Amino acid sequence: MSEPYYYYTDSLEQDSLPEFEKDSLPFYGIADKTYFLDNYTRFPTIKEVLTEFIPEIRTRKDQISVLNTPYHVFFENEPLLLVDGIIANSSGVLKLDPLKILRIEVIARKYYFGSLVCEGIVCFRTYEGDFADYPLEPSVRIADYNGDSYKRKSPR
Repeated sequence: MSEPYYYYTDSLEQDSLPEFEKDSLPFYGIADKTYFLDNYTRFPTIKEVLTEFIPEIRTRKDQISVLNTPYHVFFENEPLLLVDGIIANSSGVLKLDPLKILRIEVIARKYYFGSLVCEGIVCFRTYEGDFADYPLEPSVRIADYNGDSYKRKSPR
């Protein structure tokens, strides 16, 4: 038989809030390489930052490609590009202000997520988490979301 639970009046009025990490892991887990841009000299464009500091990324014209690390050859197609977790494209990413970017995370291999197959992933994380003025499509709607509702502690 289990031990009885004892509750005091003040504990019955408390809400149970979920514990959230300030910076939780993204869907791809831990990146193969993470570059904190504060550790480097800042260049005026993202293209120069990618070219000078990140050997796993190659920019040609307005296209970004990622090194397939296991085979030491660059992928043919564009990787999955993310800016604070939203899907982006090369032309929009190359217009970002590098002074607003905190870090760049790189998955330098083929990545499988269900039926999605990515030839690498490059995630740009901003200081404020506000997409750093990334030009969003007109159809995009932004809404505040507080996460899951919390439940009250039950006396039983």
